Amino acid sequence: MCLTEPEAGSDVGALKTKAVPQPDGSYRITGQKCFITNGDQDITKQIVYPVLARIEGDPPGTKGISLFLVPKYLVHEDGTLGERNDVFCTGIEKKMGAHGSATCSMSFGEDDRCTGYLLGQRGRGMNIMFQMLNETRLEVGIMALGGSSAAYLHAVDYARTRQQGSHVSRMFDPAAPKVPIIEHPDVLRMLLWMKSWVEGQRMLSYYLSQQIDLQNLLEGDEAREAKALVDFLIPVVKAGNSDMAWRITSEAIQVHGGYGYCSEYPVEQIAVDCKALCIVEGTNGIQSLDLVMRKILMNPEQYNYCVVKERIRKTIDSAAGIVHEAHLRSLAEAIDLMDAAVDFMEQLMESGDFRVLLVNVDPLRRAILYLVIAWMQLWCLKIAKPKLAALTGGATGADLESVLEGSPEAGFYHGKVCASEFWLATEFPKYFGKIEAILQGGRMDLRQAETVFPAFS
Repeated sequence: MCLTEPEAGSDVGALKTKAVPQPDGSYRITGQKCFITNGDQDITKQIVYPVLARIEGDPPGTKGISLFLVPKYLVHEDGTLGERNDVFCTGIEKKMGAHGSATCSMSFGEDDRCTGYLLGQRGRGMNIMFQMLNETRLEVGIMALGGSSAAYLHAVDYARTRQQGSHVSRMFDPAAPKVPIIEHPDVLRMLLWMKSWVEGQRMLSYYLSQQIDLQNLLEGDEAREAKALVDFLIPVVKAGNSDMAWRITSEAIQVHGGYGYCSEYPVEQIAVDCKALCIVEGTNGIQSLDLVMRKILMNPEQYNYCVVKERIRKTIDSAAGIVHEAHLRSLAEAIDLMDAAVDFMEQLMESGDFRVLLVNVDPLRRAILYLVIAWMQLWCLKIAKPKLAALTGGATGADLESVLEGSPEAGFYHGKVCASEFWLATEFPKYFGKIEAILQGGRMDLRQAETVFPAFS
């Protein structure tokens, strides 16, 4: 997909690539694109590029953009490949990581002989492209989840085998034997933190993937609800998973200590590779704009948001008597606080205070991530706790340890319960501070804040 241009960047509507109609119905394409993943390769002979361009005379901005198919080789009527089209890779960007995925600078029509074909309706390029972007944004979120999961598993493996320091029960005994660092409380905390986030994001990503299928399989109100969940959760998963991948891989490096910062350990490579995921397919700031502006504030009757809230409330109701009452109460209170934050953003939009509104879209998107992950963790406890109780017979202490050693299935559910309860007890309280910061931050005079950053001479 060829969207980004050197000068326009994320402001796709400012693109300069143009298309000129030809007598045979094709178009002459001229322009430059950059950061095009696998823009050229020699694995296959033919490549077909979807290219955003503006037909001469069409209006400025995104509404005047059309989508074109530009083949690397022109195609004869019988389907055989013909002469080389005027589209070439002019360079490969030098990146911090992700070197296995080459991103290319591409030139279209350098010699004014690049042929493209209109795909869909004229001026509807962005609408068509978004059908592809929704899928690719989910894929970016899944890639980020994969990086986080790999880094976490490497950290667990290292912590189990790395001998350093004595057990906390003998920390003042110089003759005490060395133990694996997984037995140190702070390392255990880091591992639980990573596990709880990875599993929460995995549940959310699977749930979103299921809704993508359901929106195409169901009909009527059920299909509409599934689509609402997809629209709402796509930017949450893309941005949330990629934001957290950078933090989780950093924590995995921390578990490794100084070795984690060295290239012979894989967590260093995973970290530099995953950072790009916060940028590709729309930066995470753009995901925040999409979520808050298009999917909440400008969505008729805030239908998407209402569907999400209703699903969360159903989970709370169904978990009564299974999950600790404090967790149920916290999630119910969290919905009320989110309502207050959304109302606050509505007021800013209605008053025309877009400066303060747009400053708060990214913090709100980050808070929403905590809300929906809490939903997943609560849902997990509702299922896992009865399963664990049935497998262990309600055993505790040494008896529970004995059961877990002999039953991998019981160990699996025990891990789920521990991770979800850890997340709800230690991470979810941060949500309430995030919402309070949004409500308090709305009182800032951002016009004064702009004077903090004078131009450099």
